[in-house]
Amino acid sequence: MNIFDSFDIEKCCGCGACINSCPVKALDYDTDKYGFIVPRINQDLCINCGKCIKVCPYNQEENKKNYIQESYAAVNKNQEIAVNSSSGGVFGAIASQVLNTGGVVYGCELSKELKSQHCRIESPNELYRVMRSKYIQSFMGDNFLHVKNDLKDGKTVLFSGTPCQIAGLRAFLEKTADLPNLYLVDIVCHGVPSQKLFDSYKEYIEQKRGERIESYTFRYKNKYYNGMKWYSSYKLDNNKRYVYNWPEDSYSYYYMKAYTNRDSCYKCPFASLARQSDITLCDYWHWDECNLSFKKGSSVSAVIVHSEKGKRLLDETRKELEVQETPIESIIKYNGCISHPVGKPQGREEILKQWITEGYESIDRKFVTRNKWNIIKYCILRHIPDFILNLRK
Repeated sequence: MNIFDSFDIEKCCGCGACINSCPVKALDYDTDKYGFIVPRINQDLCINCGKCIKVCPYNQEENKKNYIQESYAAVNKNQEIAVNSSSGGVFGAIASQVLNTGGVVYGCELSKELKSQHCRIESPNELYRVMRSKYIQSFMGDNFLHVKNDLKDGKTVLFSGTPCQIAGLRAFLEKTADLPNLYLVDIVCHGVPSQKLFDSYKEYIEQKRGERIESYTFRYKNKYYNGMKWYSSYKLDNNKRYVYNWPEDSYSYYYMKAYTNRDSCYKCPFASLARQSDITLCDYWHWDECNLSFKKGSSVSAVIVHSEKGKRLLDETRKELEVQETPIESIIKYNGCISHPVGKPQGREEILKQWITEGYESIDRKFVTRNKWNIIKYCILRHIPDFILNLRK
């Protein structure tokens, strides 16, 4: 038996656990018609050991862990880390703690070629690589194997990823996942678009601008007290930078409205309050409604602790953070994907099929036609100074 004897595309999250587990390398990475990561099998090499089925996170008897739940709001005191983070910079503080004590950190980077991939870092000087959100599914490669080897060598390991990637790693490591020197941190995930879609978007922008995109930031800040604003930004080879509110940009809009997720995201069993991680991190939207005493304009992270290990790691990091307790209900109120997966919107297949058959420009035109006045509105809002916007509150 191998994983393809009962393969269900809607139950594949592309985590790579099956590929990393194959003892004869009969499995490798491939992509489906929309560019989503799936396994590929070489039947000539397969020995039907069934290990790929055993480690699939969807095939685990216990997909959820009933851990303790403590919830906090937090901001990194280091302004450089906070301004280079998507929200409050908590991950930067946690990762720094592990790195500064000789450990290693695994997380998602956007490479120089703008490819979303997991990587291993072992120096605080590399921390920038795994900070900030990337709204593309991360290619896992053989990182699960590297984690296993690091744990065998007695290293402290911090692994961060989406809930399905955490579930895949736990299944791959089996009992090793409970070692005291392994810390698992997941993010509240809205779903994942494919690298192929982002590449099409990138090529379209480059053709339109006549320049290569040198860098891309999915969550851009231009100052420490940026509030909870959500911008995307890219810088061209000529050093010109473009910044957009998410409703102004087609890639960001389709992502936020869940049109471009892979099939498994819409029925994700790992989008639940009972997580397999030690700590869950996310944006703390509308924190100013919750009697928290952060300075006005702060970008704030929500932190949900699920295990004693997670509690210990947060306690070790507290000196780097401003931390305040907060009810978990206040976090969930504007962050529904903590407790349930995003729903599949009507028209999702239409958008993806149009992109494949007609190219990215066609779905960008559709976006602009349907959202012309909203684009103008958010463009205007982006240029209004904060102190004027704050007069409304």
